[in-house]
Amino acid sequence: MSWINPKDQMPEDREVVIVLYLGYWSGRGNSGITDAYAVGRQWVNIPEGATVAAWMPMPDKGELPEWLATSIDDHALVDLCKERVNEKGVHVNLDDDEYFML
Repeated sequence: MSWINPKDQMPEDREVVIVLYLGYWSGRGNSGITDAYAVGRQWVNIPEGATVAAWMPMPDKGELPEWLATSIDDHALVDLCKERVNEKGVHVNLDDDEYFML
């Protein structure tokens, strides 16, 4: 799976997806990965100061590595993704703006 630019395509209304956000999100930190949904092409409950840079559908558990598949049911998916991102760093290039997250 790859990230989708929200300027190109948005998820279906109320479909929970994984989002890559940039900026500060109180209680979650500065830039990262979380779950979110949109209604009418607008993200819901995204705090001021945070921007959704990209999103992807929630993966089918059968397609995930075991460490993620066993975590989806207890909502630890996002935290585990953040750990993996922090271990390796993620480079995002959207709309000619480049971001590197450690």
